[in-house]
Amino acid sequence: MILNYFLPVIGDAFDASTGHFVAPVAGNYEFSVSGRGYQSTRIEVYVNEVWTLKFYREKGEGVNEDEGDVSHIFNLNLAKGDDVHLRLERGMLECGFTYPATFIGKLILVSGKK
Repeated sequence: MILNYFLPVIGDAFDASTGHFVAPVAGNYEFSVSGRGYQSTRIEVYVNEVWTLKFYREKGEGVNEDEGDVSHIFNLNLAKGDDVHLRLERGMLECGFTYPATFIGKLILVSGKK
């Protein structure tokens, strides 16, 4: 998933032009994603092009049945060089100044995983 507006990126693990995060070291990473979803919105997480998990917002879960916030926090144990990216599999996610969409990753614990 490629977003069209970015806050400053610290480090070079995230490539804003592709929407991919590549783990610079092995360890446990915490990621969060959020945005404004419309209709039934499903976002899937891929690690090295393998579907890993999904989260979604079904129609009817917001004040206005057609729209509502989508957010999720998840942890992944990654090896150095593992590639993480998101795919919007269903619905629509508004990305803009009024309703910013975020994808944030941070290293929690360095591990010996190769």
